[in-house]
Amino acid sequence: MSFKVEDKHKDALFSTGFTSFMIPNKYFERDIKPVEELTNKLLNNKQLVDMQIDGNDKCMQYIGDFCDELGIYHDIKNNTANITGYHEDLSELNKFVNSKKYAKVYQSWYWGELESNSDINNLFFSIYQQFYGMKKELMTLQKSNHRIQLYEQNQHIYVHRDGDYNDDSFDKNCFMLFYYGDWEDGFGGELEVGLGINKDLDFVESDWDNIDKKIINSERGRLAILDFSKFNPPHKVHKVLDNKFIRKGISTIWISPKEEVV
Repeated sequence: MSFKVEDKHKDALFSTGFTSFMIPNKYFERDIKPVEELTNKLLNNKQLVDMQIDGNDKCMQYIGDFCDELGIYHDIKNNTANITGYHEDLSELNKFVNSKKYAKVYQSWYWGELESNSDINNLFFSIYQQFYGMKKELMTLQKSNHRIQLYEQNQHIYVHRDGDYNDDSFDKNCFMLFYYGDWEDGFGGELEVGLGINKDLDFVESDWDNIDKKIINSERGRLAILDFSKFNPPHKVHKVLDNKFIRKGISTIWISPKEEVV
């Protein structure tokens, strides 16, 4: 039993740069369990989790002071802080920074690496191939970036693009995001994507208000895909609003050898 992508979703992706659809539970319910187990370890302080925060100088100062006081590993460069610690401490850091009047947070989330050869990635690879053709599986899985991404209250991502990539031997094809948490209206954390933005088109944040956009929620079983072969869609993640909600997603940036399998 394999999931088949409808032609309308292929048409949407390659005409606007974005598509989203639901995957029925029967296609992922078994393979998502190890991901949920890892997620629970990260959220319940059984395993270290990584966190990225981009912000202004004042934000970086607060982060550095907080981490130094608790002995939490952190690396701050160019207004980006990469932090590794237990969720309990990093959640307090998130609350602390957001409570400070002059600390501007541009984006913030937790993440953990997902093995390239996990069973759930085989499902996503089969869907990816339905859009982009047969690729060299081992090289594509190893080169691509697979992560768990988690957002809690006040965490978000500002408007940005991810499609820039220059490599003579590999193509950066798309960004794929699968949601596996329990979302309800009012929880926040929606994904908002700008449509029809060609990858060769210059884009600045001030253009955001003047382009067509689509907003989707993070309900369990939803898959979102942003194309990088023709487009480079700007996008953002709205702030998570509910203090009991964790936005849970598996993200993959699919990168494949330029030579396709014949």
